[in-house]
Amino acid sequence: MLFFHVEIITFFDYKETSIFVKIEQFKYLLSNINIFGSGIGYEFQIGERNGFLIENLFLYWLQTYGIIGFIIYCLFMIIYPIYIFVKYKNNKSIFIFGLTYLSIVISSISNPYLMSGTSILILMILISYDIQSTKEKWRKV
Repeated sequence: MLFFHVEIITFFDYKETSIFVKIEQFKYLLSNINIFGSGIGYEFQIGERNGFLIENLFLYWLQTYGIIGFIIYCLFMIIYPIYIFVKYKNNKSIFIFGLTYLSIVISSISNPYLMSGTSILILMILISYDIQSTKEKWRKV
């Protein structure tokens, strides 16, 4: 029981630091927001941390690509795949891929998982399926 208690305390200490970092990143974004963004390769200098990527992917998009780029990214990377997921929810494979992609989108709130190769692969599968289904639908007409 003591081991379990120590592990829980360690986990909460780690998450407390992570929450502090995310709050600092959010404050930084509010003070540096730009309609066109800072561009790819922008080095974030938030407190004592420097780097090219921040933990919250949506804040990263907003700072890097600006408000306009953020909207475009959200349409292509979030709205369209979720639309495909809902549109073909009766197809078991697409339903599973859609749920997987949705879980990656939700987890990207705290870490940049949506930028991983796995999420891009799932995105391409969903989009390919939609394109192929649309082509077949138009051939029948």
